Amino acid sequence: MKKHYSLLAFSLLLGSLTGCGNKTSVSITYNGNEETIKFAINEIKDSLTRNGLKFKESGGTYNVTFEDLSDSLAKQAYSIDVNGKNITITGGDNVGLMYGGLQLAESINIEDGIANVKSISESPYIDFRGVSVRPPFDLRNPSYTNNGDSTRANMENTWDINYWKGLFDIMAKMRYNILSFATVNALPSMVKVPGYENCALNDVWQYNGTYDDTYLGNCTNMYREEHAQEGNYTVLKKMTIDEKITFWQDVMQAAHDRGITWQFSTMNIYTFSEESAGYGITDDKNNQTTKDYFRKGFKALLETYPYIEQIKTTCGENLEYKVEEEDIANQWYRDVYGGAVEDFLKEHPERADSFQLGFAGVGNTLLSDSFYSKFSDYPYNLYVNKRYNDTRLYSTNHCTDNNDYIKGMPDGWNMMYNVRGEDAYHYTWGDAEWVKEWCKNVKQDRVTGWHFAIDGYYVSGKEYEFKDESLNGDYYYNRHWINYSMFGRFGYNPNMEVSYWDKIVEDHYEGVKKDLVSRSWKVMNKAAKVMPLVICSYAPGGTDAAFLPEMCSSNPTLFGFLDIKRFINADSADPDGDIYSIAEYARMVKEGNTDLKKKTPFQVASELRSIAAEVKLEVDAIRVELKNENVALDNLLQDQLGFAHIANYYAEKFEGAMNLRLYNDSEDTTKRDLAVKNLEKALEVWNGYSDYYLARFKVERLPRHGVIDPSAFTTTVEKDIKTAKNWSPRSY
Repeated sequence: MKKHYSLLAFSLLLGSLTGCGNKTSVSITYNGNEETIKFAINEIKDSLTRNGLKFKESGGTYNVTFEDLSDSLAKQAYSIDVNGKNITITGGDNVGLMYGGLQLAESINIEDGIANVKSISESPYIDFRGVSVRPPFDLRNPSYTNNGDSTRANMENTWDINYWKGLFDIMAKMRYNILSFATVNALPSMVKVPGYENCALNDVWQYNGTYDDTYLGNCTNMYREEHAQEGNYTVLKKMTIDEKITFWQDVMQAAHDRGITWQFSTMNIYTFSEESAGYGITDDKNNQTTKDYFRKGFKALLETYPYIEQIKTTCGENLEYKVEEEDIANQWYRDVYGGAVEDFLKEHPERADSFQLGFAGVGNTLLSDSFYSKFSDYPYNLYVNKRYNDTRLYSTNHCTDNNDYIKGMPDGWNMMYNVRGEDAYHYTWGDAEWVKEWCKNVKQDRVTGWHFAIDGYYVSGKEYEFKDESLNGDYYYNRHWINYSMFGRFGYNPNMEVSYWDKIVEDHYEGVKKDLVSRSWKVMNKAAKVMPLVICSYAPGGTDAAFLPEMCSSNPTLFGFLDIKRFINADSADPDGDIYSIAEYARMVKEGNTDLKKKTPFQVASELRSIAAEVKLEVDAIRVELKNENVALDNLLQDQLGFAHIANYYAEKFEGAMNLRLYNDSEDTTKRDLAVKNLEKALEVWNGYSDYYLARFKVERLPRHGVIDPSAFTTTVEKDIKTAKNWSPRSY
């Protein structure tokens, strides 16, 4: 059965084109007034212009018709039916219709015109595919990552509707349909809570000072009293709380107009500015006023913003308890979040079927049976938000770490993955085969979707890290478009042919010789092999702050730069990978075990060197031919050189650690000498990497890893050589 619109039909005039008397003409018919479809039609408009086609209001050579919705198609699904010169797009819902229009626009571009467009049908492989935003609101209710330079630089964008509209356009084209709006506590900047109106914040304040390593990763001291002292902050924007509410309503409407579900993600218990509002609110879980405030606050949030379709909270980081207090903490979550949603849905039962409430364990911990028992009588949809392979996306595309956990969840609970790509913020990564396999494997029984949730860099904002200021100010997702498009598109349909991406990439770099684009795409896929090799060899768990692979470092309050001593006994190879850890292989050698079923660290080192050499040779050759005629493609190629530097460094580090471990176990001094040579070479590579990095990127503070300056790490790289020379064998 078809759904019919009661709105008047309208035509979208694309505008007259000069000199188009003999051009093929195209008409577009749409009976409706949905913004999602208007957006898709505007994309078709652009594709017609790009391909020299003439728009004709009616009676064109070709006619594109957006049909009514069809119950025979699933939500988000579409079909494009080509019958001669008549092209009909049908959707299972308005999002599906939009995707069909976007696909037609893309097909016109990559097939060199409308005459070569073919019929196609697609439906979503997994329900939710999304990105996370940790927006910097205000110094008085800070983001989890306010101390990062990339986050601070984006505060003005948080309060710019055009930033959000641009982001949602990008997401729709990439087939993302959920935004995880991740905050520590956004209530003061978004809602007036009944009975607690003084908690609401007028205006937008930005801190003028600098952050340092004393600001904790759990955000508990991200706001300090001195921040609010005169002279320490700037009023970035004058806004009343009512104006802020109108602003966020407009933002959520814009997301809805691109088919995007709004997931409101929060943490607890954080009460920065609320504590001075005069109500006695604190971050104490036993404070009944605090419980009442948050319960009423989240109900008010849902009443104020009808497009919020999910609330998800992380159980912690600032709700700590002793073992004997677990029941109190779990009851807090049930009363506050479960209670707020129940209060709202009882008054709005029409929202009950689609609304979802989700929970995550802090630090990727498991939710306990005691926690689940608190929700045994909960009548609405529930899910767990769990990290995929801890914080290491680019490790293995067939991760099994949560399989047993999923099976052990109580009936009625689903899972949505929290995907943490905390491995290479500055370099554009892309491997179509790898991503296709990942998207196939991530879907399991009771897994309804996934969203990126990156803490170490503000990837959903705009970029400001380049030394060349002309490269700054654009969306991070635009420079990293290949990476994020692949996850969105393969997530929607993992049966896409990998070869189709050859056409997508070729079309994106319009005007560049096809051979150069093709070679660039191939070398990108080759360079992408570096990160899985590195991370599957050395993957310390627990926190993203423990390892930044692109800089071989951790947060300064943990270990800082990871020296050779961190590797010699490393037993942290990814269990789903095909690589022996350094410690595991050392034990095999000591035991005389030659039955190898995985790659050894020596083999990994050899493979990394080979990749680096191939990538560098090809990138250098392409850049000579490109002659810097396309800045975007040239930057992509330079990013692949970054991976080559990284590959060469870890090749020497892994091999040096392995040789030093073999010396430790056998006292064969030739192994120690080999280790010294490895680490001397590693220093040489590091110096080259440092020069390369600092020629392109600013020294900057990352929220999870401190200040990133490779030249500052050189001293530690040098110390590795001394460590190897003076190594005394010990027991492991």
